[in-house]
Amino acid sequence: MMKSIIRFSMKNAVALVLIMLLIIGGGIYSLKEINIEKYPNVDIPYMTVVVPYPGASPEQSIKDIGEPLERELMNIEGVKNVYTDGVANVVYATMEFDMSVNMKDAEQLVRSAIDKVKLPDTAKSPDIIKQGPEPDPTIFSMGIYAGENNAEVQRFVQDKVVPRLEVIDGVSKVDVGGVAENIVTIRLLPEELKKRGITLDDVKNAINANNLTIPTGDVSLAKEELPVRVSKELKSLDDVRNIRLFAKGAAVPGSSRHSKN
Repeated sequence: MMKSIIRFSMKNAVALVLIMLLIIGGGIYSLKEINIEKYPNVDIPYMTVVVPYPGASPEQSIKDIGEPLERELMNIEGVKNVYTDGVANVVYATMEFDMSVNMKDAEQLVRSAIDKVKLPDTAKSPDIIKQGPEPDPTIFSMGIYAGENNAEVQRFVQDKVVPRLEVIDGVSKVDVGGVAENIVTIRLLPEELKKRGITLDDVKNAINANNLTIPTGDVSLAKEELPVRVSKELKSLDDVRNIRLFAKGAAVPGSSRHSKN
């Protein structure tokens, strides 16, 4: 077989060259006609809702917007999962759809679901981001050494550093990690509560009233817009001990024991 091919090639060298030229020419023509894309137009089944909430803390963002928004988005047909993240001043809700879902139709369903959520008055209009096969975003990370005073550095980062980073053009999101949170456990005395006519709801309401944050908008300072919020926070065990409980129209010191984990 090989000998026959070799004999044919030697006797028909011109024909062999022509065949090779036809193959090469066909390859070049096909290469020009084929549409090659680095990032082809693929329907990626992910969509993100971004809701700016100026002045709100991460906890308040999740409570006021994140939780009700997630409930409505999960009711959309074709949604597999919803990943909600609340940071200072903004809420993100990323939806994962089934591959069979038409993303143009899904966008209309998402907008209808958003309209059902009662957003706070200070929240801005939600944006919908359809995620596609784009290059990986640039991620910049920085570390701050706290030493022994972790609580003070934590407040500085959350109150000073994060708001300034978030207003920089091109910054999509600022996450803070490696922060240890203190947990306060309050052990109530049922006998004392009953004697004073105080219920568990009374205790809960008193704690919430002394630990809240109200966003009031933004303030422009040196070409920057910084979030402004009015807050009343429990920052120490003494603050917890000094909470006054109201029963039958009279304020009485809270009867509870406190321990810090």
